[in-house]
Amino acid sequence: MSKAAWEDEQLVDIHTHVLPSVDDGADDWQAALAMLRIAEDDGIGALACTPHQSSMGEIVNRNTDVTSLVQQLQERASEAGLGIRLYSGGEVRCTLDVIERMDKGEAATYGVVGEPPTRADTDATGRCRYMLLEMPFAHIPPFTHQVIFELLVRGITPVIAHPERNEEFTRKPELLAQLVQAGALTQITAASLSRLAHAQLRETCALFISHNLVHFIASDAHSSHKRPPVMRRYVNRVASIWGADKALSLASRAPGALLRGEVVAKEAPLEFSRASRREAIMAARALATGSSRRSAFRWFGLPGAR
Repeated sequence: MSKAAWEDEQLVDIHTHVLPSVDDGADDWQAALAMLRIAEDDGIGALACTPHQSSMGEIVNRNTDVTSLVQQLQERASEAGLGIRLYSGGEVRCTLDVIERMDKGEAATYGVVGEPPTRADTDATGRCRYMLLEMPFAHIPPFTHQVIFELLVRGITPVIAHPERNEEFTRKPELLAQLVQAGALTQITAASLSRLAHAQLRETCALFISHNLVHFIASDAHSSHKRPPVMRRYVNRVASIWGADKALSLASRAPGALLRGEVVAKEAPLEFSRASRREAIMAARALATGSSRRSAFRWFGLPGAR
């Protein structure tokens, strides 16, 4: 695929905090619309609104309230001349009672707003069979495998949000591979690939991408200035190192399939080795310098210069 063809591809963002006054994202409707303008200017054609959904009275954000706000935001966006398509969802904190919260309408799967379900992969409410699942930053809860199993039994595939920011996944990437092998998918944050990001974030992302442990790239946008809804520049860096086809899959094809309720194609995770870890470090350095995979690997004398 040529660079020009790749740059014309529409992006799909499955993790944002654009709904106003519900969490630490947009403050009001004006801020929400400003974020949508930035997203559309960046070539994002579809965007999921995924406010935090925690338990124990922290940030509940009931599904019906989220859907209502998404519908209102879609109407305001259309009135403002924006063509971006919005979907509902939630960033669901991984707790032992996720299934109970889901049954109570306090843990959302991705939803199709304003359109009846057209596939067997959606239920009678039109909700897609995917859920964005957030882990604590310092550890992986001991019941995580149980939660993932229970969701899968219900026909819901969990998508683990920003695993590169979890300290335990960073120390033991094999644990993430186990969850992917069990049936989970993962989403990294686009800005984690930035030259301004902490080196460990870039290295962890490169390690995960190189071993087929990443299925989506999303903005995790919180405002128009601090982590805005932009993906293109980071996806282009992925294309320069892992190829346009990989970048297109992570930022357009796979997230598009998710929002349509279709099966997301994924490759089997690769085994970790000393050589594969070293190549991932070199890929991370290429991300930091803006160089291509070929030039970075040739510079360090590695066989990945292809």
